Amino acid sequence: MNAKPFNAKIMTKPGNYLFMFLIFIVAGCGPDYQKEFNLALSIAVRNDDVKPQQWDNLVDKMNGAVRNGVKLTQNVTNKEELILYIWENYPNINGSVAELVRKITRIDRINIYLENSSSMSGYFPQGGNMKFSAPVIDLFNLGGETTEIKTFLVGEKFVPIETRRFRSDLSDGKIANGRESPLADIFSTIIEGCNEHEVSFLITDGIMSGSNTDIARNREYNFVHKADLRQQIREVFQQAKKKNLSLVIFRFESPFKGRYYDYKNGIRNLDVSVRPYYIFAFGEMNALNIIMDNSKKELDFKPTHTMVAGQKNQTVTQYRIKTGRAPEYIPNQNTGILTFRKVTKDADFSILVNLTNVPDFMKDINQIKKNIQLTTIDHRSKQTIAVNDYIEGIEITNSATNEYQFNFYLPKEFLLTKPNTLNMLLKMESDSRYRRFASDRDDGDNFENDKTFAFDYLVEGILLGLDQMNEDEIINITLNIK
Repeated sequence: MNAKPFNAKIMTKPGNYLFMFLIFIVAGCGPDYQKEFNLALSIAVRNDDVKPQQWDNLVDKMNGAVRNGVKLTQNVTNKEELILYIWENYPNINGSVAELVRKITRIDRINIYLENSSSMSGYFPQGGNMKFSAPVIDLFNLGGETTEIKTFLVGEKFVPIETRRFRSDLSDGKIANGRESPLADIFSTIIEGCNEHEVSFLITDGIMSGSNTDIARNREYNFVHKADLRQQIREVFQQAKKKNLSLVIFRFESPFKGRYYDYKNGIRNLDVSVRPYYIFAFGEMNALNIIMDNSKKELDFKPTHTMVAGQKNQTVTQYRIKTGRAPEYIPNQNTGILTFRKVTKDADFSILVNLTNVPDFMKDINQIKKNIQLTTIDHRSKQTIAVNDYIEGIEITNSATNEYQFNFYLPKEFLLTKPNTLNMLLKMESDSRYRRFASDRDDGDNFENDKTFAFDYLVEGILLGLDQMNEDEIINITLNIK
């Protein structure tokens, strides 16, 4: 059968030209996923109550963008990220949708445990030591107005003590001394007894030690058995992870005057102006966030360092571009793409990164400079190569908002090999969490090299138990240059 000849007249009618033109326009202009998501979001958060149908539509628009490779400016790719984004940017939202109902966080009870072993007595000598006692007393104020406070002395046993007497005895240096303080057992009891809507504090010198009997058999027990002592701590904190408990360690400094036991359990008489001690806070992360916020309001609660464990940090991936002295490129704030119209010289520009949600100990600018990694793909070898030299400097532009500025200087030769991609990755060294905590070495007369009580071993055990030995990525940003 012969096919009918093509009728050229069909294409010559004026109306058909308009029809085909409209088809071309529609076919060439796909959905604006960002615009559709923005509209769905504005409707959903209206009146601070997200309805189920609005939520389903919003999730559908987000998934559509993800499927088509569109990076939304809100930087959300799944429900969990979308929930966090809404909570952070619309603080009054408490939607009808079950997934958006905020968990009510309250602190019904605070438990304060003070280790009273012999090695602690130098912190609260007769007559008292305000540098030690004042931050401990501030713990009474870190919950809410209706929070119940319970106080205990802990060592071989947990001894409850009336709160008013606890504060008075602590201020006067009349705390009764115990003998041993098996730290793993103390941690275990505290973790086991930490219930929902409770926060428990342990005030301790952080000495991880065997029993007096263990040391009597081998005076180097603590050194020889450091790995075993660390394993005990690890197993304890595996239980904390199962209970969904997190931990904050506050490091303080205080004078110390009294007897001290070295790693061989030999008695030393110390009188030093600065010696660290630690306050461990256990609880659900939401409750610990309340504790950390409230602690900033107290006059004497001024830790030298703070470390959070058990909370997964959200990687910073968003940034803003700041124009430098290179007018030949056009920055696109929404896509993060630098488009060069022409390349006639080297280029400089900056990106601004907000580190508000990054723990304080990770914001040290010297640590950032030490650990930042800038890489690109070499166009000849196709291998990833380090180009940290392209970072000209890092500075804090606004300490109130935690805004950091990374300054870049790109050579002309690099720009000519378009398209280019730069990846900026920041991971702290695994031990950066606690090395500054681990200064319990006093001086060379009281400890021999590498034979300390190894506070770092203690924290390693904690992080291993919480499955957080490997530091989360702090920044992972990709710059596309075209």
